[in-house]
Amino acid sequence: MDDFKCTYENHENDKIIGFCLNQKCQNTTKFCLKCLIDIHQDHQKDCIPFHRMIEFVNKPRQNLNELQTKFIKISEKLEKSFQQFFKTIDQEAIILENMDNILKDQDYSTFNEYIHILKQFYSKEKYNYICIFYIYKKRIKNKKTNSIKLQNNIRIRRNSTWQK
Repeated sequence: MDDFKCTYENHENDKIIGFCLNQKCQNTTKFCLKCLIDIHQDHQKDCIPFHRMIEFVNKPRQNLNELQTKFIKISEKLEKSFQQFFKTIDQEAIILENMDNILKDQDYSTFNEYIHILKQFYSKEKYNYICIFYIYKKRIKNKKTNSIKLQNNIRIRRNSTWQK
């Protein structure tokens, strides 16, 4: 660190004290005290001394960890919803398979006990999986919208942290 010196004219051998984090700054990222006054005067708040740099590394890490945790929770909820949906489909498929076997056996009196199920499918009360698909699609879209809002909030917080 002792050999980390400024290379600007009239600043030679001045100790570098931090980094400029301003994305629009066209000057060198590292700065000495003279650079801070002469070169980075219009955005000094973006010039972070070494002793504070850890804050600017840890805050985005923390935000990313929080974001990842929230995405994992959303993913788990979606997975649980899909598992419940698939379980329902499997149960209904088993019932229909049983009904098929009852018909093959020509056991019409037993089939009559299940006719209400077939009526539900026939009238599309249950069979309309397209509606169910759109409901889940809407839920996924809402969760996606919420996650985008979360990302934007984190980005806003991160930007406000960078400007402090």
